Order: sequence, then C-alpha cells, then structure tokens
Amino acid sequence: DIAAAEYRKKTYEFEKMIYVVGSEQKLHFNQFFKVLELMGYDWTNRCVHVDFGLMKFKDGKMSTRKGKVVLLEDLLIEAVERIRKIIEEKNPSLENKEVVARDVGIGAVIFADLCTKRSKDVAFDWDEVLNFEGETGPYVQYTHARLCSILRKYGWPVTADDVHFELLKEDETFILIKNLGQFPSVIVKSAEFHEPSLICNYLIDVCGSLNRFYNAHRVLSDDEELTKSRILLVDATRQVIKNGLRVIGMQAPEQM
Repeated sequence: DIAAAEYRKKTYEFEKMIYVVGSEQKLHFNQFFKVLELMGYDWTNRCVHVDFGLMKFKDGKMSTRKGKVVLLEDLLIEAVERIRKIIEEKNPSLENKEVVARDVGIGAVIFADLCTKRSKDVAFDWDEVLNFEGETGPYVQYTHARLCSILRKYGWPVTADDVHFELLKEDETFILIKNLGQFPSVIVKSAEFHEPSLICNYLIDVCGSLNRFYNAHRVLSDDEELTKSRILLVDATRQVIKNGLRVIGMQAPEQM
C-alpha cells in the first residue's frame, strides 16, 4: 500500500486519492494513513478512505468463504427479467420494452445500493427494490415518465418568458419549487461527503412533492396562463429528476 501510494503520487500528482473499500478495512486504512504521515508525506491528508457496508439478502450477507456469492452480472440479469415480466403484465404495448426493462432493472439495483447511507449494510429484497410505489429507483423513473407524458399531452414548449410566475402560489407548488432549488447544494454536499444516498433521498423528496402538487392541482386546465405556468414547473421537475438520475448512473425513461 505504501509503495502504491508513493507511485500514484509521483505518477499522477493527484489532488485527492480515494480508496473505495469496505468498512471492515477501516482500521487498516487509519493505520496506513498514520504511517504515511509519520513518514513525512505532506499529502497524507489528501488520502481518503470511502468505506461502504455489505450487501445483505434475506438469508444473510454474502460470503466468499462460505460460498454464498451472488455475482453482480447475475443480479442485474434477474432484475431486468423481473422488470420485463412486470411490463408484460401492466403495459404490454409499451414501445422499446427491452430498453425500458434494462434501464429500469439495472437502475433498480443501482438505486437500492446507493439509497442506503454508504457506511451501512444494504438490505436487498426484490419486492422492495422493484416496487413502483416505494422509495425506489422504479418509483423515481416512473415519476419522470409521468412528467414526460404530461408534456407530450400539452404538445408545446414553454419558456420562462411565457409564464406569469405569480400564478404559482399554492402551498404544494411553493414546496415543490423550493425543493427544486436545493438540487445544486445537494450535489455539492454529496460530493463533499462522498455520500450518494443524499441524491437518492433528495430525488424521493422531489417525487413526493411533485405527486402532492399533482394530486392537488390540475396541470392541464381551461386557464391557459395557469396551464403554461404549471407546465414550466413540470418541465423543470422533469429536468431535475433526469439530472439527478444521471449523476448516480441511471437512465430516465420517457415511457414506462
């Protein structure tokens, strides 16, 4: 480890060196960084151990020693297959079913892994991971698809110049707008603390705010000015959700 650290510093002149290794190695890295410090390296404080918990299934954690191993490839294949079956049951006429199944299946696994605080163990359960109504990846992706559907129904692009912002005054609307405004700070904080769960939890909050707004107010109404204002808000929410999903490595399907 010491030789590797010296080589990387000499070769790459890094600003920060991040070791993404399980929490069970925490003591090792504390000792390792202390040794580098005692050796007089002034860049020791730029070495960071980003620890993470274990993946646990219903029957306990995975263990290579006990032969209880689930390969990531197999997990992703099963996730895609399960989503494919859900699509066939609920929306068999969906276009690009294979692409959507892949995006949602893989996304569900990614979200399930990242939504838990990084240092904690992940409790993996298929029923929870693939739930379209829980705090899951499919729920966030489905919310994005619903927003895309609303925009398609309206059929015309709306810009800020077209909107009377004073019409967006209801409590549910204000809360949603306030949540959208927090996106940049959430990204910065997530990067600062190496904590992707902050982004996942933020996306869940945004989807919750959006759904409360949607249930309380008609987006497409007879009032054209109010409709345009709400359409712009819908589009802004769609963009934030899409950007947030992209940051954590997920796709944002436009139809599901």
